[in-house]
Amino acid sequence: MERDHSGNPRRIEVTLGRSPPQGQEGAGAFRANFHIGQKMKISKMHASLYWNSDDEKFYIKSICKNAVKVDGVIYPGSPDGNSGKPAPLQRQSKIEIADGVPIYFLLPLSMNC
Repeated sequence: MERDHSGNPRRIEVTLGRSPPQGQEGAGAFRANFHIGQKMKISKMHASLYWNSDDEKFYIKSICKNAVKVDGVIYPGSPDGNSGKPAPLQRQSKIEIADGVPIYFLLPLSMNC
C-alpha cells in the first residue's frame, strides 16, 4: 500500500484470480488475494482492483492476457499483463471475468464514487 506524506493511503490494491484446486490451497502459484473461481479461463493472477487517490476513484485492470468486462465494455489485457487499460468502477459496476458469474462492485453509501 502506498501512502502520502500524511500517512493516508494513496493506492490500495487487491488481486483477483483463479482458485487453487481442492487440496492445493497452499500452492504458491495461486497468489491472488481474492479467488473468483476455478475455471481455466480465469488466470491465477487475473485482475487488479485498486484505489487511485489522485483522481479518487476505484479501477480494475487486467494483469494477464485475458480481458475484463465492466458494465458491458471489454477492457483487454496484454500479452505481458502490464499494459491492460484500467476500467473505472462506480457503485454497482458489473464486473465479468472469463464469462463467469458477475461480480458487483459495492461501496458504502457514504462513498462518493
